Amino acid sequence: MVDLSTACLDAATPMITYQAGGMATLGMSGVDLEGARLSGARLLGTSLTNADLERTDLRHAILAGTWLTKARLLDAGLDQAVLFAADLGEANLAGAKLTGAGLDSANLQRANLAGADLSGADLSGADLLGADLSGADLTGVVHDAQTRVDGVVTDAKTAGKWW
Repeated sequence: MVDLSTACLDAATPMITYQAGGMATLGMSGVDLEGARLSGARLLGTSLTNADLERTDLRHAILAGTWLTKARLLDAGLDQAVLFAADLGEANLAGAKLTGAGLDSANLQRANLAGADLSGADLSGADLLGADLSGADLTGVVHDAQTRVDGVVTDAKTAGKWW
C-alpha cells in the first residue's frame, strides 16, 4: 500500500512541467493509486486525469486546481478535502465520502456522485451540469446562485433537495 500522508507533491519532483507564466504542474495522469493513503497531502495543480484513486484516503488533502477529469474515486475518502476550482468532469465519485469538502467553483459536469456523502460540502459556484446525484446525501450542502444544477440526475432521495 502506498502511504503518502502529508506529502507535498506540488513543488519538486521529476514529473513537474512548467507552463507559460511560470506555473508548475505535476503530471500523474493515469496513475494507479488505488487504496493509497494521501490524507493531508498537497497536490495543488496536479494532473490526475484518468487516475485510479478508488478507496484512496484523501481526507484533509489540498487538491485546489487539480485536474481529476475522468478519475476513478469510487468509495474514496475526501472528507474535509479542499477541491477549490478542481476539474472533476466525468469523474466517478460513486460512494465517495465528501463530508465538509470544499468543492467551491469545482467542475463536476457529468460526474457520477451516486451514493456519495456530500453532507456539509461547499458547492458554491460549482458546475454540476448533468451530474448523477442519485442516492447522494445532500444534508447541509452549501450552494449559491452560481451553483449550476441543470440536468442533474436525481432520485426520490435527492429530487428537489436544494435547487
